[in-house]
Amino acid sequence: MSSELNDDLSCAVCCEIYEEILHEPVLLPQCGHSFCRPCLQQLEVSKTNILCPTCRTEHIGSQISDMPTIYALLSVSRKMLILQKKNEIYEISKKITLQIKEEQESISQRLNTIANELMALYEKSKILKGFINETEEKEIITRKSQEPLKLKITLSEIKSIHSQVCEVTNDWNLSAHYSPSKNSFNIGEANSSCAPCRIVPAYLKPWPKVPWRDFMNHSPMVQLIVPPDNPKVFLDLTVGEISLGRITIELVGHMVRAQHFLALCLGTFGPTYKGSSFDRVELDIDGANRYLIGGYYHTDRGTKSAHGVMEDLEWNGEYRVPSRRGLLAGWSYAKSELEATFGFTCGISFGGSLLCQFGEVLSGMELLDDVS
Repeated sequence: MSSELNDDLSCAVCCEIYEEILHEPVLLPQCGHSFCRPCLQQLEVSKTNILCPTCRTEHIGSQISDMPTIYALLSVSRKMLILQKKNEIYEISKKITLQIKEEQESISQRLNTIANELMALYEKSKILKGFINETEEKEIITRKSQEPLKLKITLSEIKSIHSQVCEVTNDWNLSAHYSPSKNSFNIGEANSSCAPCRIVPAYLKPWPKVPWRDFMNHSPMVQLIVPPDNPKVFLDLTVGEISLGRITIELVGHMVRAQHFLALCLGTFGPTYKGSSFDRVELDIDGANRYLIGGYYHTDRGTKSAHGVMEDLEWNGEYRVPSRRGLLAGWSYAKSELEATFGFTCGISFGGSLLCQFGEVLSGMELLDDVS
């Protein structure tokens, strides 16, 4: 029946289903057969008399272009097309539903397999955990049983070393003085005011001593690790071989920039301010106040650099303070290649502010005024 219905709803010439504009159905009144308008128009152009393509009846009447469209047939054709589309969609959805069901079954089987594998791994992990705990307990018991033996060995070694030291110190005393004699043993740059360093048994007095100045010369890293609240440093100013004097500075110990300045004074990380010079003097608008700027140090390549040797140096914000005479401040403007630069405030009266003050001159301010 579907095939017969399709035949009734399609043109017998081109076999296309009737539809608007492209294949509008037209009825031949002499025989009652219907065809699409384009097919009949082709017959009308090619022949003077139009014969029905089905029954060969001659058509007599108006032109094909003037004949009315059979809208009832066109409506049935439209509904037939919609029904066919629905059937196609239904078949496609059935296939998709079947595929989804098959995939769901496959995924369910995989999940069951994974769950079984996870359970097996969990059981194995429980066994391994018990084995590890048992092994650790055995190691602890073994270690505890060996500790008394190690302690006995250590005590015997200490007694042996102590007896050897006592034998040596009974016959030999070493003293360290700075002198050109052949019998002296030089340590650092100790002078005649330093107490001699002697090796003596631990149970006798006095114990070995190192002069405080020598200790400080050889322990700049200790000063950086445990900085005092307000460490003091000094700069010796010279012109050629002529000494101009010394400037003593008190630093703000809790600031990273102050510890950075201290490290460059001591040469803790290699670079040092020793041998460097002031670069310029900056003036304010009226010229009453001056800023003596320096901080470039010599590198191993023979060039000058002002790169910082530490990170996270303070700058601006909460570290901004009112400017006044005798302050030491950073002059890098937050540029990494200028973090070693600094400036002293010199002059009579001040206004404005400094972006990061980390020290203050204790003595030698008159010398800075003269230099600036």
